[in-house]
Amino acid sequence: MARRHNGEGSWGTKTIKGVTYKYFRNAEGKYFYGKTNSEINTKRKKWEETQKQHLTSAVEDIRRQAFGDYVLSWLLDQKKLEIKRNSTDGYEACLNGQLLNYTFNNLSDKQVGILTTDDFIQYYSSLAEHYSRSTIKKNYAILSQCINYGNKHNHFSQFIDLDDIKIPHEDVVAKKKKKIQFLTEEDVNKFCLEAKRINTPGFNFGGKIGESTYGNNAYLLMFILFTGIRISEGIELQWKDINSEKKYFTVSKNAATVKDRSDDNKYVHSVSSTKTQSGYRSIPLNEQALLIIEHEEKLNPDHTPDDYVFITKNGGKIKSRQNVNRTLKKIMLRANCSVSECTVHALRHTFGSLLIKKGVDIKVVSEILGHKDVSVTYNIYIHIIDEQKVSAMAKLNEIFSSSDNNMAQSINKTN
Repeated sequence: MARRHNGEGSWGTKTIKGVTYKYFRNAEGKYFYGKTNSEINTKRKKWEETQKQHLTSAVEDIRRQAFGDYVLSWLLDQKKLEIKRNSTDGYEACLNGQLLNYTFNNLSDKQVGILTTDDFIQYYSSLAEHYSRSTIKKNYAILSQCINYGNKHNHFSQFIDLDDIKIPHEDVVAKKKKKIQFLTEEDVNKFCLEAKRINTPGFNFGGKIGESTYGNNAYLLMFILFTGIRISEGIELQWKDINSEKKYFTVSKNAATVKDRSDDNKYVHSVSSTKTQSGYRSIPLNEQALLIIEHEEKLNPDHTPDDYVFITKNGGKIKSRQNVNRTLKKIMLRANCSVSECTVHALRHTFGSLLIKKGVDIKVVSEILGHKDVSVTYNIYIHIIDEQKVSAMAKLNEIFSSSDNNMAQSINKTN
């Protein structure tokens, strides 16, 4: 059997029921039999023309699709095989809100085959009038992948040039970037004092006298504040992840709520690996975090390694983030902090901001928080870093001022 050049396939012979035939096997593994090379080549050409017609027909069908349907098919048939289930749900929610049900631009309704680069430029210009830049960036991260897929498979009649499609600048978007509300050191003390409140006859919000006012959700919130973990990571924390003797714990799992697409798209609880590869990490337990771990051990003294650290009043797993968020709002309402509102994520970043203010290297902070890249950490805490620069220059001014005074005194003595 001889190998054809340029990877075109292989020629050979095969005897079938006593008759010897020539054959050609193409690169796809398809065999063509005949008595002569000419007969085989005729069969090959006919088959290739048929395949080309089928391919052209399939592409034309796709080009007639509405772009909204096309993107959704790409997500649920192609992209979902590469990403986590909760990421698929997040992509779908973005597409539903900012494309399929978006009424300020008709990109979703246009046929794939007539789309141009200008259509996408106009679409993102429209999004700038209604969304924040971070939201638009997430949208672009999804659609750019789909556009690349369409370009590769010739689904667009003309090439869509992503280099010409720009994400609108912060200055021109309708919703400006929200400043993260960090708690001060004084706020942290006030927050924890309120979070640890016990029901008394004069202060009781429905629980039993002597019980924790805010339940175990409050201790999960304080643990986030003292370790910087994500709420999804805290919910999944098990006793086998805790090393109290060596004073550290390991983050290896992430909680998520995902669609069960086999059961009428009902949302179910799911556990997956950490958000990013860098999310898998070991975090030291400071004194405050150790005290919270001790509190959890008292609640569940007979725990097994597979038991969850933070449990409900009935001993079950904390599953509802909504309940944790409601607990946080109640604590903030009465804690008398310098900021009136605070998200669970802001507690995590409060931890990071306090580390940076105490002079901890930003690379170390990034690793503890489990950020994908140190630039993510830098962008979050840029204003704190800028404040430190100003403070550093003020200290330099003190040094130079002292040096100037000494120099002046020296000159006066010389004179």
